[in-house]
Amino acid sequence: GYGDIPLTGTPKDMTLITSLHIKAKDLAASGRTEPELIIRDKENVIHNLTPGQMIELALAGMQWVEDTMVFSWAMKDGTAPFEDGIPVDFETLETWP
Repeated sequence: GYGDIPLTGTPKDMTLITSLHIKAKDLAASGRTEPELIIRDKENVIHNLTPGQMIELALAGMQWVEDTMVFSWAMKDGTAPFEDGIPVDFETLETWP
């Protein structure tokens, strides 16, 4: 219900998201539901999120990291759909998570 929040996935951003996730879980556990968690996205837009929204964003970010790892490991290991090895154009593949 709050729209897209594009993130960069840098180590700094992942640390921030993890920290905000922990804080959001604590706030949610204490019954807080107001938008009080602030994050700036990669397009420099500031978002004020509820604890529930922050938890949802953090979990989506974690899923993206996991999906990216699985995808890259398949290339490295030569498993489906990369039985022929790492494609020359791997950086521009449209199938990346």
